[in-house]
Amino acid sequence: MGCGSSAGAVIEQNRAPGFKGPVFMTIKHALLERDVRFIGVMDPYIKLIMGRQEFKTPIAKEGGKHPKWEGCTHTFQKLLGEPDVIIGQVWCENTLTSDILIGEGAFSLTSIRKGNAEPKRISFLLFHNGEKAGEISLEATFTLDPSGKDLPEIKAPDTEGKFIVKPKFGRLKKNTNLLLKMDPFLTIHFGNETMNTSVDAAGHTTPKWNDEIIFTRETNEDTLYIEVWAESLIGWNDFLGCGYASITDSLSLKENQLQTVTIFYDGSNVGEVEIEFSFKTAKPQDYLQKDKQSTEAPTKESFQQQLQQYQQPQQQQQQQQQQQQVLPQQLNQFVQNFEARYQNNYGQQPMNGRVDFTYPNGDFYSGDMMNNLKHGQGRLQFSYGGYYEGQWANDQYNGMGVLVIGDSKYEGQFINGKKNGQGKQVWNNRQQYDGQWVDNNMHGNGEWTFVNGGKKKGVWANGNRLRWLDDDQNIISSNKTMVSGFMLTSPNQQFTLSFFHDGRLFIFHNQTRQPIFSAINFNRQPIPPVWLKFDQSGGELQMIDAKGMPYWVTGQNFGNFAPPFVLILQDDGRLVIQDANGQPKWYSH
Repeated sequence: MGCGSSAGAVIEQNRAPGFKGPVFMTIKHALLERDVRFIGVMDPYIKLIMGRQEFKTPIAKEGGKHPKWEGCTHTFQKLLGEPDVIIGQVWCENTLTSDILIGEGAFSLTSIRKGNAEPKRISFLLFHNGEKAGEISLEATFTLDPSGKDLPEIKAPDTEGKFIVKPKFGRLKKNTNLLLKMDPFLTIHFGNETMNTSVDAAGHTTPKWNDEIIFTRETNEDTLYIEVWAESLIGWNDFLGCGYASITDSLSLKENQLQTVTIFYDGSNVGEVEIEFSFKTAKPQDYLQKDKQSTEAPTKESFQQQLQQYQQPQQQQQQQQQQQQVLPQQLNQFVQNFEARYQNNYGQQPMNGRVDFTYPNGDFYSGDMMNNLKHGQGRLQFSYGGYYEGQWANDQYNGMGVLVIGDSKYEGQFINGKKNGQGKQVWNNRQQYDGQWVDNNMHGNGEWTFVNGGKKKGVWANGNRLRWLDDDQNIISSNKTMVSGFMLTSPNQQFTLSFFHDGRLFIFHNQTRQPIFSAINFNRQPIPPVWLKFDQSGGELQMIDAKGMPYWVTGQNFGNFAPPFVLILQDDGRLVIQDANGQPKWYSH
């Protein structure tokens, strides 16, 4: 397909009315941070994908990290039943082998969904394996089919509010762990916020989640960037792919809008994730204003429905008792007096001091205020469930507090509305991180608690674990019982011993992530839960299961040894039991 051509084919289903129409784009340029050409200058091109439609720009010969496309245009057809997300991939032409993906990103039609005469300039970020790789700049114009002008998602205003994300399950094609089942989790970016789901231990290629993640939406934010990772107990987590989702459908305020998000890895489809989305507006009055282009007066039924959605419970009861005719002009009066209906117990808008206050979106605040801002100590109960209780400054979380959202609970320090400092986050009452935070991300030293109760200290950066830190480092010098999930790391950080939930023990090379030793041949099948037990006086390492009996023990070496013994993971990757004189009693291999 050449530059300037049009995807004009419209499938049969799109004869029905709905959110559809042509999207006309002018591709401008890209700013790339990732250089995939070791010799010479890159020859980039852009591939745009919308549903089943694709378009490829001409190759910008020797465009390098700043390629431009002059006069390059294309038209997509937004079809019914397809997401309003356009994915952009930047590739480098490679004449010797296959082309190389530099990075990919996406934008949605949310901001132009109503149809606009003037092109809108759009820039969106590119990522590669979870790292920023650059950005694409283009202009886009969407012409809405007239049949869709009255759709809820089209008529909905662009307002601020809370965007609620509930990941459900995934169907993954990529498997990074050939020996064991993967432990997948999601990292979700929206605006300047990044949050993780819980880890589905052994979820493998069909993970399930039960998290509820809440983002604060500004009016210029409309696209989620979703990464799929597999937790690794040895070094870096494994990147499985990424996908994109739009907020458009959720702006209609319908609860639990289900989207299927396609997951890509190096430009290829590697699975999908099912996610539910809901949006709670911070400005419900915007939804009550009449369409300026419509002269049709609201009906009694539509007015009552809108009115009841935002009324306080006692007002709803009064409304149900009234059987009088509701006149259309009452809607205007209701909108004008909207803020006045949400007053404190003294019948005034709160200004200073201790207040009890219900916001238009249903949130309830009880606490200190200063100049109409939450300031001091207080509790904010969210209308969608959950709460924040603690210290405030200038209407934001500041100081010590507790934030409960869905199945997650954070207790610790906040700065300017974000988790900053020391804090503990618990997911599903099982997994938890206790450590340092920067801008809502785990960043610094912390301790991770696994699903089975095992604990491990590590170092995190921007929400990703860099490495594990073990109190014992590479040596156990006393009697100790270790639960599954236990690890040892060699002094040179090259090797890691991992004891898994199914009772198997491996020693991995951290760089290749390949096992160099395994204890998997047992005298009987272990029954979880399992433990490792090191006997300091006898110099023996045992694997014990739920029966309380060993199903694997270290080999016996005969000789004269001087207890106490120690268990050491050496720099060569071998596990050794030594006596008090440093004489080895047993080697793993």
